[in-house]
Amino acid sequence: MKLKDFAILNTIRESDDVKVYKAKHNTTLKQYAIKLIKKTSKIPNSNYLTTITHNNIIKCYCAKEIVKQSKKHIMYVLEWCNGGSLRDKYNNNGKLTFEYLLQLLEAVNYLHKLGIVHGDLKPENILFSTKGKKTIVKLSDYNTTLGRHNAIAITPEYSPPEYKTYTAKSDIWSIGCILFEFFLKRQPFGSRNEKTTIKTILNNIATMPLSKEIFKIPEPYRYIVYKSLKKDPEKRFKNVEEIISLLRKTPGFLKKVKYSYLYVCAITKNQLF
Repeated sequence: MKLKDFAILNTIRESDDVKVYKAKHNTTLKQYAIKLIKKTSKIPNSNYLTTITHNNIIKCYCAKEIVKQSKKHIMYVLEWCNGGSLRDKYNNNGKLTFEYLLQLLEAVNYLHKLGIVHGDLKPENILFSTKGKKTIVKLSDYNTTLGRHNAIAITPEYSPPEYKTYTAKSDIWSIGCILFEFFLKRQPFGSRNEKTTIKTILNNIATMPLSKEIFKIPEPYRYIVYKSLKKDPEKRFKNVEEIISLLRKTPGFLKKVKYSYLYVCAITKNQLF
């Protein structure tokens, strides 16, 4: 595939380093998303793979180097998603349903089993594709390049304390942030939209206990948030499969007693405020 094979319909995102377009193939008339990233870009960027074939992950049809306006770019030709993002749903009082959450977790789990860390999980990167009456989750911008992360480039609201050395446990932290925001309508450690600086957000992530507001979240989601947002990565869930298993089971009486005991211990240790 070549860039000239497509007609650009409109611009989705545009910056000095990254451009994303909605496009239509000139022959098949099928719609795609085209992402262009400058080879010289110093900000973290996703690295799409044509070998990823999960139903809940954006399909990449082409990944190649091109020259545009005398500068080298990486061009990705991607599946077009017509249902907006989870951020759009948040802004329009939409819901992160149980099924959507499971689909998201299954997608992240699939990547982790391949040894791929998403690296930038947030509502903007959780897309939806609608066909008829059926809507499914499509995870985008996975496999984000992490080696050049810095406080200017990352998405601090969903980044873990160990943001400079991302692992699969870091994705689990981001899942906890997404769930916290869904239930409580705010981000757990501050937001740039509230005029909180990146430095303050990162400091809050590293030092601030989790808010007692989590008691407004129903189980088992409360426990998922609580354990996912442990400062120490080793104290989080071992893997995403653990979260999926927990979601598929209705917590019984003894499990609820265990949760309550853990919360009381956390309060006495000033791990909740």
